[in-house]
Amino acid sequence: MSNAEKVAEHAAGGCVGALALMLGDPTGGTVAVAGSLAGLALLARTTWGRERDAVAARAALSARAAVADCRDYATADLGRVAVLLSEAQIDPLTPEDLIAVVQGSETYRLAAPLAGVLRARIRFDGDSAANIALVRVALESAMSACCADSTFKNDLQTLLMMTSVRQNDAVLATLTEMRGSREAAERELGRREGLLIGLVRPIAQGVDDFDTAIRELERAVGIAADLERQAMMPSNLGDQVNAVLRRMQEQNRAGDLDGAAQTVDDALGELEAEKARLLDAAVEQQILRRDAGAAATRLWQRRQLDLPEGADRFEALRGLQDEWYVRGRDKGLNFDLEVAIRLAGISRNGAQTSDQRGAALNDLGNALLAMGRRETGTDRLEEAVTAYHDALRERTRARVPLDWAMTQNNLGNALRTLGARETGTDRLEEAVAAYRDALREWTRARVPLDWAATQNNLGNALATLGEREPGTDRLEEAVTAYGEALRERTRERVPLDWAMTQSNLALLEVAFFDKTGEASRLEAAEGSCRAALEVFEAAGASHYVGMVREAQAAIAERRGRPGQVSDRDGVGA
Repeated sequence: MSNAEKVAEHAAGGCVGALALMLGDPTGGTVAVAGSLAGLALLARTTWGRERDAVAARAALSARAAVADCRDYATADLGRVAVLLSEAQIDPLTPEDLIAVVQGSETYRLAAPLAGVLRARIRFDGDSAANIALVRVALESAMSACCADSTFKNDLQTLLMMTSVRQNDAVLATLTEMRGSREAAERELGRREGLLIGLVRPIAQGVDDFDTAIRELERAVGIAADLERQAMMPSNLGDQVNAVLRRMQEQNRAGDLDGAAQTVDDALGELEAEKARLLDAAVEQQILRRDAGAAATRLWQRRQLDLPEGADRFEALRGLQDEWYVRGRDKGLNFDLEVAIRLAGISRNGAQTSDQRGAALNDLGNALLAMGRRETGTDRLEEAVTAYHDALRERTRARVPLDWAMTQNNLGNALRTLGARETGTDRLEEAVAAYRDALREWTRARVPLDWAATQNNLGNALATLGEREPGTDRLEEAVTAYGEALRERTRERVPLDWAMTQSNLALLEVAFFDKTGEASRLEAAEGSCRAALEVFEAAGASHYVGMVREAQAAIAERRGRPGQVSDRDGVGA
C-alpha cells in the first residue's frame, strides 16, 4: 500500500470511528475511548460491521482523490502524514463538539467543522505547512463522505437536536410552566426521552436549516405539552348523552315539546364544543407527526365549526390557507408552508367558478414558490410554474386584467428563481416576458406600487441575463427598470422597498464593473450600498443588512481588499 493510500485509509477510518463513537457505542460500553485515529479506525472496522466499513471505503476513495488533487501533494512528506493520522493521540468527538460547530451556522454543513475539530487535536511537532494542509484535506474529504451517508447524516442531525433541546430556553420554559420549576423541567426532559426522539427525528430529517429546525422543535414541544393539558381535562360525554335523552323523554311525556327541543339544542351545542376540542387535538397531533395533508384536512374541519350561517366557505378556506402561508413564509416554518400547499389543494378541488379556481391556483403557486426557494432542488419551483400557468387559464386578461397581471408577476418570480439555478437563459427570458406582460395591466396610473415592484423584479431578471450574456445591453435595460421602480419607491414613501432597489442597483454596478473595468461603477455601487444599509439598519432588517454586507464584500474583493464574493441574487418584491 502506498503512503498516499495509507493517508486516505487512516483519515477515512478515523472519521468513521469518531462519528460512530459519538453517536453511540453498540457494545454497551465495552469500548470507552479510542486514543488515536488508528484506534478509531479499528473501532469502526470491528464493532460497527459491514455498513460502517462500506462508508469507510467510500470515504477512503474520496480522501485519496482529494489528496492527489491537493496543491501541497508534491511537497508534503506522505510518510510523515500517514504516521500523524495513524498514531495521533486524540480525544473522541462529543455531542458538545457537534453543538459547537453549528453555532452561528445556517445549515447542517458539519463535515469541514468536525474534521477541523479532529485536526485541532493532532499534535504537529515542527511539521511543514504542506504536511498540515494535507492532513486537513484528507480529513475534510473523508468526513464529507461520511456525512453524506444517509444513516450517519440522519443520526448526526438527530443527536444535534437532542443535545440542543436540553439547552433550549424555550423548551425548558414550556416544561417549567407545566412542572412548576426548572429543576422539575430538567427531570421531565430525562423522563421524556422517547417523546423527544419522536419529535426530533422527522424534523431533523426533513429540514436542512438548523435555525428553522429548532423553531419547528420548539413549537412541537409546546404542542405536545398542550395535548397533555387537554388530556387532563375531564369528559363524560357518554353519560351526558344518556342524561339528555332521558331529560327529553321526560319533557315529551309531560307535553313540553318546546322544552325537549331546547334541551337537545343545548346538548348539541355542548357536543360541538367537544368536537372542536377533539379536532384541535387532532390538528396538533398531525403537526407532531408532520403529516401536512392530515393536518390541513383537520384544520379545515375545525374552521368550519366556527363559520356563521351563510358564510362564504371558499373565502374562509382561503383565509385559513393564507394564515399558514404567511406564518410559514415570514417565520421560516417549512411545515406551515407544507400545510398551506395542502390547504390550497383543498381550495382548488372545491372551487366552483373560474374566479375561485384562478385564486386557488395562484395561492397554490405562491406556497410552492416560497417552499421551492428554500429547497436545493427545483421540483417545487416547477410545480409553482405549472400552478401559475393553470391559474392564467382561469384568470384571463380580458375578464380579470388586474388578477391576470398579479399572476403574471408571480409567474415571473418563479421563472426567475428557476433561471437563477440553471445555466441557460431560457427561463430568465420567460421571466422577463412574464413581467412585461404584467406591466401591461399593472400600470403606474392604476397600481403605482405594484407597478414599481414589478419593475424591480424585471430589473433583477434583466441583470442576471446581462451577467450571462456578452455586452452590456441587458444591464442597461436593468438600469432603466430599477430607475422606473424608484419613481414610485421613494425613500419617504416606502423606505424598505427603496432600500431593496438600491441594493439591487449596487449589485448591478458590480456587474457593469466586471464587464467594463470602469472604476466609477464601484464608486456608484458603494454609494447605493451605504444608502440601503442606512435604512436596513434603522429598521432592524438583519437579513437585508447581511445581503448588503455581501455586496460590499464583493466590491472590496474587486478593489483588491479582503472580501467574499457572493453570487448575484437580487432582492425581489
